[in-house]
This record gives sequence, C-alpha cells and structure tokens, in this order.
Amino acid sequence: MLEDTLATVVRDSTVIAHAHSFELPDPGKVQLFVLNLCVLAAIKAAGAFSSSGPRIVTTFLLVATSWAVLLPYYQGGIELTPPGELLSAVGGLLLVVSGRVLCREAECRTNPAAQANRSALAGVAAVCFLFAALPSAFDISESVTNPSFPLWITMVCSLATIALGLFSIADGSRRICEAALDSDPIWKLVATICAIFFGFEFAFTFLWATAQFDRMPDELNYAFAVIKLVLTVSLILVIGQLAPIDPPGTRRRLGAVMIDFFKKMWG
Repeated sequence: MLEDTLATVVRDSTVIAHAHSFELPDPGKVQLFVLNLCVLAAIKAAGAFSSSGPRIVTTFLLVATSWAVLLPYYQGGIELTPPGELLSAVGGLLLVVSGRVLCREAECRTNPAAQANRSALAGVAAVCFLFAALPSAFDISESVTNPSFPLWITMVCSLATIALGLFSIADGSRRICEAALDSDPIWKLVATICAIFFGFEFAFTFLWATAQFDRMPDELNYAFAVIKLVLTVSLILVIGQLAPIDPPGTRRRLGAVMIDFFKKMWG
C-alpha cells in the first residue's frame, strides 16, 4: 500500500514538473526575430545618423541587407544545402563592401581630396564567393565520389568570405575611429565581437565536418542570434559617436548615443 502511494506521488510529481518545465523557444524563430530586429535597427540607424554623411548611411544599409539575405535561410528550416549556405557568403560579401565604405569615409575625413585606395580584400572576397557559388550553379555531385563535397566547398568558401567581411568591418571601424577620434579604442569593441562571430562560424563548419549533421545545432543558433544583435548594436555605438550633433571635436558618451538613437528610432 505504501509503495503504491509513493509510486503515485512520484508519478504525479513528474507530470507536474514536466508541465511547468521551461522550454527554450524554437531556435529558427529566435533567429528570424533577431534578424528582423537587426535589419530594423540598421535601417533606423541609417536614418538617425544620416547627418554623418552618405557613406555612413550606405554602411548601415549594407549591414541591414547582409542580415536580410539570411531571412530565407532560417525560414526554410535551417537545412544545410549549398544554396542555403550560399546566402551566408552573400552576407559576408556585403560586409566586405560595408567595411570598405567605412575605410573610404576615414580617408575622406583625413584628407578630403584623397583618391580612393584600391584594396585586394574585395577581390579576394569575390573569388571566394564565386567558388562558393559553383555547387549551386553547376551540378557536380555526379562528378565526385563524396556526395557531401559540394556542400563542403560552399561552406569553406562561405567561411572565408564571412571572415573577410568581419575583418573588413573591424578594419573600417578602426580607421574611422582613428580618423575622427584620434585613435579612440572604442573600435576594439567591434573587433572583439567580429572575432567571436568568426569563432562561432568556424565552430559551425568544424562541427559539420566532423559530425556530419544536416541541421545547425540549437546552441549555435542561439549564439548566432546573440552575436548578430550585439554586432549591430556595437556598430551603432561606434558610428553614433561620430554623428555631428555635438560641437566638432567632442566625443559623445555611449549612453547619449543610444538615447539619441532610440529617440530618433521611435520618434
């Protein structure tokens, strides 16, 4: 009798605990929500800081587009296919261009009459993107013995393109801070976040190469969602300090940048 009572209590307790257990939201929906938030924030930042110049506006619009191109990837169930992974390469290529626009802005702030310096970074990123697009443009699965080889090419080349894009963003932030704020170390925030972002991308590629999974792990989904949001906010902080609202030569506090941004965002 006592054993039956204890068994009933344990069973009822298990049912109650399961009913009240906290379940994390679907990672795909989290990514979609965060991506839409990043796109909205970047577009609003382009309008809020439009007085900083057309290149600053272009940078934010390119960043918004780099996040927007990933929306079909997460709406499709986060399955690993060459066309799906190619979207990541497109986002990396857009980050490369946005970083180069920041570098050009830094050159013009230092010397308005300076000619645009050519950089091999964009060319290398374009070559990586072309190699990443090959498995989607041509069916090479019948020409290779390993069926996962086309996806491997796309993922590795996409990783290289994303790495170049993150480096370009960090380098552009460094140059524009040095040109406008006399070597202000705030650009290191963006560089650190870009390094963490690349670490997640590398871990994703490495885990796929070793475990051969066909979907992104939930833990990495949550990590990517957080790092994308943090990177977008950090760019707003860095570039927002350069907005010519205060008298020339002054540096705005981070809190003032965010307060001003949110006022313009919701105003």
